[in-house]
Amino acid sequence: MKKSFTIFFIIISLFSYSQTLTNVIGLPEGFASLNGGVTGGQGGPVVTVTNEDELKEAVDGVNTATIILVKGTVFVSGELSARGNKTIVGLGTDARIEGGGFGWNTKSNVIVQNITFEDASDDLLKINNKCKNFWIDHCTFSDGDGTYAGSHDGMLDVTRGSEFVTISYNKFFNHDKNILIGHSDSESGDVIMKVTLHHNWFNGTIQRNPRVRFATVHCYNNYYVGNTTYSVASAINAKVLVENCYFKNCPIPLQVGVPGFSPAGFLVQNGCFFDNCGTLQTKAYNMTGLFPYTYKLDSVKYVPCIAESFVGASKTYRTPENFTCDDAEQTNAIQHINGNSNRLMLNNNTLIFSCKDISHAEISIVSIDGRLIDIPFRGWLSAGVDNKIELNLRHLSKALFLIVFKTANEKSVLKIQK
Repeated sequence: MKKSFTIFFIIISLFSYSQTLTNVIGLPEGFASLNGGVTGGQGGPVVTVTNEDELKEAVDGVNTATIILVKGTVFVSGELSARGNKTIVGLGTDARIEGGGFGWNTKSNVIVQNITFEDASDDLLKINNKCKNFWIDHCTFSDGDGTYAGSHDGMLDVTRGSEFVTISYNKFFNHDKNILIGHSDSESGDVIMKVTLHHNWFNGTIQRNPRVRFATVHCYNNYYVGNTTYSVASAINAKVLVENCYFKNCPIPLQVGVPGFSPAGFLVQNGCFFDNCGTLQTKAYNMTGLFPYTYKLDSVKYVPCIAESFVGASKTYRTPENFTCDDAEQTNAIQHINGNSNRLMLNNNTLIFSCKDISHAEISIVSIDGRLIDIPFRGWLSAGVDNKIELNLRHLSKALFLIVFKTANEKSVLKIQK
């Protein structure tokens, strides 16, 4: 009888959590879905706030469940001490908190959604000192107008043993030291920390996207653009898995350690794409079993489209019905880059290529991380003549690959989705 009651209780608990949350769109994916999940202020009173005094009263005080709706722009003077069991959601498309943000210490069960945060002298959001089960979703973070990227400290820090955190569909821009996960090289207790970052857009944030110490961190389907110092850094025994992320114009997309500060952590990447980026740094580690939740990876080729369409405050929430990014199954070629005079195109499995002048040429197929797969052609080409070869792509696994066409003076690249 006891066993039957236990099974019944588990089923009821899962059913309850599967229901929609009041004033919240969706449910968290990643670490915030574990350890009992996150419900925020579900079941508590609904309070609408329009100024600092109202906001401070709603988030501070006690840990009783409260749903807080932020209306319009609220100017605050620095960090507001915030409690647990809270849902903080922006009303409409213009909810904004300027001048500060929230700081949590030893608190649990918090949801923040659909708010623009900007222009705080310290962190915009600080999840600190053994906080648990936080979901930060569809928000926008920046230093604000009239400031420069290095004028403030962090934007969203997770430190001192905080765990079961998911950061999803957020846009970060106009900032230098963006996200810190793990307080310091001496804070070895941060080894318990667990954070998921998925479908975020790090647009021009110079470094710490994130910078990780000790913690276990999962980054997937994030879009990294113009992170001029580095994008993701794993330091001092951190375990970081980066999957199907898109890096564009990033000199150091992946970094192990922080030179002059922290020794290397572990960093593994799978299925990422690097567009005009420098050499990535990785350090092997068996990540099996470190991320015990269900998640579905989007094709890396969708990532820029997803970011531009669905990421940040006031953006449309993604659904199967409104998802319009190109279907990877409908086309082999996803990006065609010709030289000034070379021609390279793929029609089904027929590769067509030509060059303006007589030249020695080579066609190679390489993996997205630069590993040579095959050389289907090497030889001399006549000027202005279309050459055709049949490619056998059946032996390739499902992933992104590059077809590289090199002549004496030029190189053309065709990116394909298998």
